Amino acid sequence: MTEQTSHAKPGLRVIVALSAVLVLYSYVGALWLNRHGYSPASLVTIRDWVNKPSGISDDFGVLGVSLLLMTAGFVVARGTPLRRMLTATLPALAVTAVVTAVAQLLGGEPFLGLGWPVAIAVPATALAFATRRLPPVAGLSIHLAVSGTLMFVGLHAPALLHEAGLLAGFAQLFVLGEMLWYVRAERLKPWAGSLVAVAAFAILLLTEHRYAEWYGFWYPVTALFALLLFLLALPSGQIAGESALVRWLSSRAIWLIGAGCALGWTILGLSHEHLPLVVSGAAAVLATGLAAEAGHRYVERPLAGAR
Repeated sequence: MTEQTSHAKPGLRVIVALSAVLVLYSYVGALWLNRHGYSPASLVTIRDWVNKPSGISDDFGVLGVSLLLMTAGFVVARGTPLRRMLTATLPALAVTAVVTAVAQLLGGEPFLGLGWPVAIAVPATALAFATRRLPPVAGLSIHLAVSGTLMFVGLHAPALLHEAGLLAGFAQLFVLGEMLWYVRAERLKPWAGSLVAVAAFAILLLTEHRYAEWYGFWYPVTALFALLLFLLALPSGQIAGESALVRWLSSRAIWLIGAGCALGWTILGLSHEHLPLVVSGAAAVLATGLAAEAGHRYVERPLAGAR
């Protein structure tokens, strides 16, 4: 979802760039502060005036991940070659895993923020490739049936299968991304796409009502905001999507999130007791940006055959 977005329409770049900012704000900003006893007035104000009234939970983190999952579904449905997708994601994930392991050995506290989105995107992508030769309505129906069944099976199942049922609820974002591409490519009638969206949100609502872990977070509302943002940004991001900042953020999104969780989180954890929080935060942000740039330039681009 990084290298291919550099060749994507500007609107898609805006979506990926926005998702990276939202996830980093939530994971490396708000969540870290919460877990370590900090409640800045600015953070509280945003929660009281934006998150709570709108129903967007988890300090925009789930909203950002939802946009990424929709982008993944959109890109896969578009027919992006598997090799390009792998070179755009696997290096970042592998380096993040190594940095996380090293940080733990050194006594750091990395955050496994990419774990659950990857656990959704990988099987969803595999299922999309397995059903690629089917008509879109058939493939999407299979996706909905599989995720819906898994959601119901996981209700009273052992821990691992129960977690899979929880994740199956979020898999609807991937399906919505696929549906949007098929409709825009005129391979699926708008009315059929609407039915797919209704079915996807039905599974989201059932997950919210059946799983106690979702209670009070209003994840279907967050998913609705993600869908609306996607629909707005995709056709209208022509100017913003061509800006240097958006291009940089979108092409390095996975690297930024991975570096933020593995490196930025660790730096904050190791330094906040010895340095002012502002200094620790600035160091974490700088390290995250430099690591993302290095990973994209010296790992991802050579593997993709780019200069």
